This record gives sequence, structure tokens and C-alpha cells, in this order.
Amino acid sequence: MNPKFDAGSQDSRPLEKSVRLSDCDQGMNHKMKRSLAGEFQIQDLGQGRLRITALTQPLDMWVHGTDPRVNWAADTRNCTDISVEWCEEDVILTITRNAAVSAHRAHSVLIHEPLATLYEHLPLPVFDARAKRFWRRIFALLRLPGGRYLLSVLARRAHRER
Repeated sequence: MNPKFDAGSQDSRPLEKSVRLSDCDQGMNHKMKRSLAGEFQIQDLGQGRLRITALTQPLDMWVHGTDPRVNWAADTRNCTDISVEWCEEDVILTITRNAAVSAHRAHSVLIHEPLATLYEHLPLPVFDARAKRFWRRIFALLRLPGGRYLLSVLARRAHRER
């Protein structure tokens, strides 16, 4: 028996008594809770591991350390809301299925949410006219027969002069 799980979390019943949403409130900041809405599919990977996939958006959740005795196979496609609260000791995973809310403890939850516009927000380097001319000359040198050798000789010579 795993001591991390409360007595009420040993089966698939909702855990109103053993897991309260206020369990994590002490010392919690706003970045430690994530609520997700949509349709989700739960896949039991065995040994207390789950993969939760959003059906309406590109999002995957990897859950480790849940109670292995919970039957996750029932109603796997009827999950409409998932809330994840990271506490100091563990994670509380709150799942809404068919208007019934159940809360479960886990050791860790990893949410992978690919961002389509990730590279649009990164500050990319902008070259001035001198840098552009320098790199154009380097790549032109590389295209010449023996250009790679000539460039390595020039680089070695510049390195020795330092």
C-alpha cells in the first residue's frame, strides 16, 4: 500500500473527503494551478501512469504516481474539464466526467502544449549591412572548389595571430 494515497482514493469514487481543493491553498501562487476545458481522453499506461490527450486542441498530459487500483477505463471519452494543482508534496488532479467531479492525487503531472506561434515571439537576431556582406562572402567562398580548405587555412592563421 502506498502511504501517499488517502483511504478514500483507493477506488474510483470521488474523493470529496480525502482531497479538498483547499489542500493546496497554503503557500500557493497562481502559476501552480492550471484549469483546462475541452474534451479529453484518458489512457491508462499501467503502474499508476496516465496519458491524457485533448481531443479539441494539441495538448498532452503525462501523469505519474496515481493510485494503480483506480479504474481509468470507464468513461474515458466523457471528460470535459481537468484541473491540475501542484502542491509541495504531490499534485491534485480534478476531473469532471458526466457532470460528476472526482479528485485524485498523483506524484507528478507534465503538461505538453505545443505553441504554434512560439518562434514568432522569440527575438531573432537581425544582421546589419556589414554582417550580411561578411556572411555572403563566407558562403560564396565555401561554394568555390577548395573554398572550404582556404577558409580553414585563414581561420587557423587568424587563430595563431592572437
